[in-house]
Amino acid sequence: MPLLTATEIADMRAVQSDTLPDTVVIWRYTSASDSMGGQTETWTAAGTTNGRMSVAGGGREDLIAERLTAADVWVVTVPQGTVVYERDRLVVGSRTVEVETVGEHAAWETARRCYGYEVTG
Repeated sequence: MPLLTATEIADMRAVQSDTLPDTVVIWRYTSASDSMGGQTETWTAAGTTNGRMSVAGGGREDLIAERLTAADVWVVTVPQGTVVYERDRLVVGSRTVEVETVGEHAAWETARRCYGYEVTG
């Protein structure tokens, strides 16, 4: 007999879904011809879902204008099964996070956690 039944997992997912108060817009990178033999970067809205954004802390350090600056790791939690890829951009309110890693998809996943860094512009 399995440790958790399908009904119990579904109930856990429903409870988790109730804790996702924000709207998350998922933007996906595509490249398009610039009609001069090159490519131009474009972002296309791939969907909208509920979610929650928080700072995980302990990020990376970047060298910007010859100054070392810290960049926080952000975690965006979305419902289980939401399709999010590395390099997608997740917009919550006025913040945009570029995804570097998506948590493992396990059989008992109740939500999907996406980790990345805030981008501007």
